[in-house]
Amino acid sequence: MKKRLIILSIFLLVGLNLTATDIVSIYSRWEAASGAQRVRIGNELLAKGFEEDLISDQRSYHVNQVIESEARIYDMMSYYYYVNDQFDDALSTALMALPLCEKCSDDELLADCVNNIGILYQRKGLFGQAISYMERVYKLDLKSKNQSGISSTMNNLATLYLATGQAETALSYILPAITMERESGNDERLAIRLGLASDIWLAMGQTEKALSCVNEAYKLDRDAKREEKSAIRLSQKAAVLIAIEEDIEAEKCLNEAIPILETKHDITSLAICYNQLGHLYYKEALYKFAEKTYRAAYEQASKAGSDYVKKKALNGLWLCQKHLGKLNDALHTLEEYTQLSEKIADDRADSAVEDFRVRYETKEKEDRLMHEQDMSKIRLIVVICLSGFSVLLIVLLALTYRMFRIRHRQVKILTKNQEVKDKLLSLVPAISNNKESAEIKEIVENIETLDDVPKMTSRELEVVKLCCEGLTSKEIASKLNVSVRTIDTHKSNIFKKIGISSTLELVKYAVKAGLYTPPGKQ
Repeated sequence: MKKRLIILSIFLLVGLNLTATDIVSIYSRWEAASGAQRVRIGNELLAKGFEEDLISDQRSYHVNQVIESEARIYDMMSYYYYVNDQFDDALSTALMALPLCEKCSDDELLADCVNNIGILYQRKGLFGQAISYMERVYKLDLKSKNQSGISSTMNNLATLYLATGQAETALSYILPAITMERESGNDERLAIRLGLASDIWLAMGQTEKALSCVNEAYKLDRDAKREEKSAIRLSQKAAVLIAIEEDIEAEKCLNEAIPILETKHDITSLAICYNQLGHLYYKEALYKFAEKTYRAAYEQASKAGSDYVKKKALNGLWLCQKHLGKLNDALHTLEEYTQLSEKIADDRADSAVEDFRVRYETKEKEDRLMHEQDMSKIRLIVVICLSGFSVLLIVLLALTYRMFRIRHRQVKILTKNQEVKDKLLSLVPAISNNKESAEIKEIVENIETLDDVPKMTSRELEVVKLCCEGLTSKEIASKLNVSVRTIDTHKSNIFKKIGISSTLELVKYAVKAGLYTPPGKQ
C-alpha cells in the first residue's frame, strides 16, 4: 500500500494535464469500483497527465477540476485504508488530501476530510489534535447549516472530551445532539447519541441516568434488528451494571454481546468486552479465567491499534499472573504496561504541542489572507502578529512546565512500579520452598464450603472441572471427543441441578462445594 501511495504522489506532480473528458470518464468508474480497484483507477486518473497538454485558455478550468478530483481520490483512499485497519496510511493520505480540499470551493468535501483526520488522531490517542480538527469541522457544519453534520460532530467532540476527562463539557455537546436526533426521527443516530450519553453519565457517577439512556438505546437498536449496534449497547450496559455491583447481569450482557462482535469483526468493541469480562472474573478471584480473558482483550486491542484498551488489558493481565504465581510473566507484563503508560503520557504531551502548532498556523493563514485583501490593515496585522508571538512565548513556557510535571509523575510511577517489582521478587523464595503467600492463605481460609451438593454423574463432574479451568463448550467437546451439543446438554442439566444460570456462578459454586480447587489453593 505504501508503494501505491508513492506512485500516486508522483502522478500528482503531473496531474494538471488532465482534460475534463478524462476526468468524467475515469472518475465515474472510480465511484463504481471498490477496494484495491479504486487505487488502480485513481492511479490511472492521475497518470493520464502524461498523455496530453491543456489548451492555455482553458487551463484554469481544468486545473480546478483536477485539484478537486485529486482531493476526492485521496479522501476516498484514506477511508479505504481506515476500514481495512491501516490507520497510519489512512492518516498520511488524509493529510495529503487536506491542502487540496482547502483549494476547492466544496465545504462539504473539506469538512469530510478534516473530520477523517480528527477521527484518525483520536484512534492514535492524540486527543488535543483530534479536538482541534473536530472544532474546525463544527464551524464548517454550522456555516453550511448541515444539521446531520452538526449532530455527528457534536457526538465526536463529546467522545473526545470524555476521553480527556472533561465529562461536563462532553455532556454539553451530547445533550443538544440527542434533542436534534429526537426531532429528526432518526432512531439509529439517536441510539448512538444515547449510548454515548450513558458513558458520560457513568463517568459523572450518575448511574441511574446512565442506565436509563443505555436501556433506551438498546431497545432502539434491538427493535430495528441492528445486531452489531445492539451488542455495543450491551457492552455499555454491562459497564453500568458493573458499577452498581450487578455482576451476574453484567456477565449475561457480555456473553450475549461477544459472539455477535466476533461475527461482525468489531475488534475494538470486542476488546472492551473482554476487558469487562476479565474484570468480573478477577473480582471473584477466578484468576485463570481472568488471565485468559485479559489476554484475548490484549490481542484484539493490539489488532485495533488502541493503546488505551491494550493498557487496561495489560494491567489486568499482570495482576492475574501475580496471583497465579507466574512471577516471570508478571514482571514481563508489568514492564510492557509501564512502557505503554510512558508512551501514552509522551503522546499527550506531543499532542498539546501539536495542538498549539495547528492553531497558530491557522491563525497565520487567516492573517495572511486579510493582508492580501486589504493592504490598509497592515498595521493591525503587525499588532496581531506581535501579540501572537507574545502568546506563543507564554504558551510555550506553560507547555514546558506541563511537560516537566508529566515527567515528574512518570518518575513517581516508575518508582512505584519498581517497588511492586521488588515485592514480587521477594515472593520467589517462598514459592520455591512450596510456601503459600499470606494472600493465598487468606483466600483459602475464607472459602465457604457447601454440605448439600446435588448428585452428579462422573461425566457431569468432568464437565464442571473443565468449565472451571476456563475451557469453552467447543474446547471441552474436543477434549472429551463428543459433540458441542452434548456438552451444552450436560451444562444445562448441571445448571438445573444447582439452580444457576451462568458459567461464573458455576465456578463460584464448584469452589465452595469442593468440586474444583483453583490454582494456588492446592
